Amino acid sequence: EATRELRHAASWFAGDAMNAKTTGLIDGAPPATSVTLAWNDGQGTPHTAIYNLSGSALMRNFDGSEITLARRVTSAGFSLSGKVLTLDMEVEAELGTRDRTTLQTYLRMLSQ
Repeated sequence: EATRELRHAASWFAGDAMNAKTTGLIDGAPPATSVTLAWNDGQGTPHTAIYNLSGSALMRNFDGSEITLARRVTSAGFSLSGKVLTLDMEVEAELGTRDRTTLQTYLRMLSQ
């Protein structure tokens, strides 16, 4: 279950990251436990996706609507290096083990 949620969270994050025009991250700064991604869709409507670690849950707030993406999260970090946005997340899995994923997404629309 934890591994499934880990993959689910990475999928949501990748989709939003690929649309991002701006982030709340500073290029080259240490990983943060939250990130704000913002962009305008094809009709010019602004959107914001905020990812943050709340206790042991990774949350996604999209345009004011919040959902839990993953539970039993032991760490989550968001960082920016140039136009590469990285999510590094670890969850508690079965029998006391931990599963980790690192997702790097190239931000095609990121303003500099």
